[in-house]
Amino acid sequence: MTGKKGMGHERVHGDTCTVPGCDRPYMSKGLCSMHYERKRKGYAMEAPPMVSGSVVDAFIERLFSEPQDECVIWPWARATMSGYAYRINPNGSNSVSRDLCRRHNGEPPTPEHQAAPTCERGREGCVNPKHLVWETGAENMARRRGKKMPQLRPPLTEDEVIAVLQAYSGGESTVSIARRMGVSYSRVYSICLKKTQVRPSFTRANALLTQLRSANR
Repeated sequence: MTGKKGMGHERVHGDTCTVPGCDRPYMSKGLCSMHYERKRKGYAMEAPPMVSGSVVDAFIERLFSEPQDECVIWPWARATMSGYAYRINPNGSNSVSRDLCRRHNGEPPTPEHQAAPTCERGREGCVNPKHLVWETGAENMARRRGKKMPQLRPPLTEDEVIAVLQAYSGGESTVSIARRMGVSYSRVYSICLKKTQVRPSFTRANALLTQLRSANR
């Protein structure tokens, strides 16, 4: 179906969002308003839709009424840069971990204390209150130095850079790509949106990057 949208721009998509499984009304660029905002802000496109506060509150209550030792991953919004669980909370902070740590351990000793995940999976969205402690930045660093931390991922190969560019041009968000490939969000963002060239030796990747930049002008 075609039609008109806005200042005379031709509409080339159907009446519903093009994201698989989403039947919300089309708004722009083939996306509904929710997925359009997620793509614009770099949020994961495949994350569940926002739910009512009562559903979120019930999930949080179960963390305390049915405690467990394993990591519990937050199923909704996560902060774009850090990956930590996030919610819009008019009665507290937007940091889910901070609110849960306050409830589990009491008020932070000082404003400088942070809700630190002892499982080291906060960036993956773990919100198990039993894994949260109040620590200053220095205390957190000292504790982590005493642990054997995971090895850093090797640099992306040229084929992996090409896969990043192809995924982004195909509509996948930078956050989703970063999580799937096990690299930092800033690395993926830099490749897709900031760099005019990756490594000089990556000739195929640089040619694809130039092609995508030209197509989006």
